[in-house]
Amino acid sequence: MLNPSFKIALKVITSRLNGSKIDWYITGRTNLSLQGINIQPNHIGIQIHDYDLEKFIEIFKDLKMTQPIELSNKEGLEFYLYIKDIPVLVCGEYSNGTYLSVPQNIKLISIDKKNTIPCLDLISEKLAYEKLGMINRVELIENFLIQRI
Repeated sequence: MLNPSFKIALKVITSRLNGSKIDWYITGRTNLSLQGINIQPNHIGIQIHDYDLEKFIEIFKDLKMTQPIELSNKEGLEFYLYIKDIPVLVCGEYSNGTYLSVPQNIKLISIDKKNTIPCLDLISEKLAYEKLGMINRVELIENFLIQRI
């Protein structure tokens, strides 16, 4: 379950990005938590295409953010922005990136009556984690999916 500060940050993100023509979705621990896995995120992860970075930065220019830096695996650029006290890790992924190489199956998750968040479905997230070698997360998702059967 997400703490209330995360939900407030997600509402801010949604209100600014919906209608922006930026394709985006939530990944990582926040995504897993939104889909029912018992895990506490320490930041919100957002995936976008690298060609939308400038537009994204313009939309959030009034917030504190770090300079984009290239990922060590050369798959994109990332930076943090801060919504109140919640860090938001934004990854502008190149076309050869891990997340863009898995099926882009997006699941819409409602956090309240007004806000729906695009999230990468759990199978696609699991495939990305496999490519990244994050075996603990792969097992966490697999165990969760088995329990739901």
